[in-house]
Amino acid sequence: MVKSLKLARFHPFVSVGKMGLKHPTEAKTILDTEWLTQWFAGKIGIPYIDIDPLKLDIGEITKLLPKAFIKRIAVLPVQVTSTKVVFATSEPFDRDWLLDTAASVKRDIEIVLGNPEKITRYIEEFFEVRSAMNQVGDSGNDFGDQVALDKMVGVDKGEFKADDGNVAKIVDWVFQFANTERATDIHLEPREGQAQMRFRIDGNLRVVYKFDPKVFIPVLSRLKIIADLKVDEKRRPQDGRIKRQVGDKLMEMRISTIPTHHGEKMVIRIFDTNITTKTFEELGLSAEDIKGWENLVSRSFGLILVTGPTGSGKTTTLQTSLSFIAAPDINICTIEDPIEIVNDQLAQMQVNSEINLSFGNAIRAFLRQDPDVIMVGEIRDQDTAEMAIQASLTGHLVLSTLHTNSALASITRLIDLKVEPHLLSASLIGLMAQRLVRVLCPHCKEKAPPNLELWKALIGPYNVPTPAFVYHAKGCRECRNTGYYGRIIVYELVRVTPELRELIRPGITLQEIENLMRGKYLPIRLNAVQKVLQGKTSIEEVVTIVI
Repeated sequence: MVKSLKLARFHPFVSVGKMGLKHPTEAKTILDTEWLTQWFAGKIGIPYIDIDPLKLDIGEITKLLPKAFIKRIAVLPVQVTSTKVVFATSEPFDRDWLLDTAASVKRDIEIVLGNPEKITRYIEEFFEVRSAMNQVGDSGNDFGDQVALDKMVGVDKGEFKADDGNVAKIVDWVFQFANTERATDIHLEPREGQAQMRFRIDGNLRVVYKFDPKVFIPVLSRLKIIADLKVDEKRRPQDGRIKRQVGDKLMEMRISTIPTHHGEKMVIRIFDTNITTKTFEELGLSAEDIKGWENLVSRSFGLILVTGPTGSGKTTTLQTSLSFIAAPDINICTIEDPIEIVNDQLAQMQVNSEINLSFGNAIRAFLRQDPDVIMVGEIRDQDTAEMAIQASLTGHLVLSTLHTNSALASITRLIDLKVEPHLLSASLIGLMAQRLVRVLCPHCKEKAPPNLELWKALIGPYNVPTPAFVYHAKGCRECRNTGYYGRIIVYELVRVTPELRELIRPGITLQEIENLMRGKYLPIRLNAVQKVLQGKTSIEEVVTIVI
């Protein structure tokens, strides 16, 4: 009889064929420890658990039993209720610890089988962080007293003291946790009597941890010092940056703080440092549109606009485009608010209202710097719009963004900003509107007949035949049971033709432009339909985004 699972004895790269086993996921041909754990659980009739830290109440499971005891019995609490505790183990036939543990927790115990590598890792990680939080919370410091807080973090010397090591551990864990879970934003939010941390993953926010206020305040203070913000300034919003090596990844982060009713809230936006190596295909452009877009951004002059709401990936599209055309013989200048990704191939400047450095004034300065390409973070006002157009008419390629719902709406938006239509007609060469949608997990997406109501809502006024099947989100351990992994853009790309130039005239309305341009470009709604039919995303995902 088997006495122990001992999954570590299996080599992680054992061939499926050699063991005569069939992997449940067709996309994989290699057995890993997680799959072997699941397979073994089925063989011995014990429930299997995919240990997901985002689904664990770390605060509850780490205060249940002492770390030394948990390490000795090598089991991890994964669920705690008033009547039951579920423990994950990799030694399903070792039950010597059950009686003592049941007496300690005073609840029923259920055993599930978990990945031994995860059990070992999370025992160490979670209890180490819990210990640091306990020591910070029990330090006796009055963190409501700014003098005591400054003394603890060494504000007067601009450095951290030795007794702040526990706060440092907590901050490092926050960064590591966010990196592991592919978070794009970290929200640290005060609430009445407690504080919480949320991660935005694939566009959705999830609560991942709840802090004691005594821990939350020094953590925020450390982050503010790392970002070179004023620790004692709690009444005004502040912005800063952090660059941090986390494992083998360099994390570029932008920090923003605002005062709220319950205290300071901090949001940390994490930027993809691989953005400069992304391809247009990875963004979500079709092969045909890649050629068209590459042709546009390779032009020597003209104005290109990328539009969409906040968080639609406009900056990523522009940065990818600049990286595509960047070369030693091209001078590229950018004006941003703020600078999100530092790129050594570009000359980057940040808007600064305190010294009257606006987008418009920056463009004026750039024109004296012998630029070939100018990227303007956003056209917000008449001055910026006029300077961007002037630069594009005098032999420079200008790329910028606008907050409009469609590509063609950029034209009427600029006319509303008092831009002369004949100048806009002469300068504009390309328009793109975009949104971000989640990508179906390639490991678990499944075919099914489309929801006819949602399909009709998606295609709207367009005559698109109903497909026999589309792909739907299912959920597996690869995507944390969300059914999605990563994001791409759905978009509409409008190349400015002589016919469109003639439409740009005083008094023209968006409805008139859209009517005259119908059938001459692929609307964003139909691009979304294409991606659904290609199995890249689902009807459920895109229907609320493009309608």
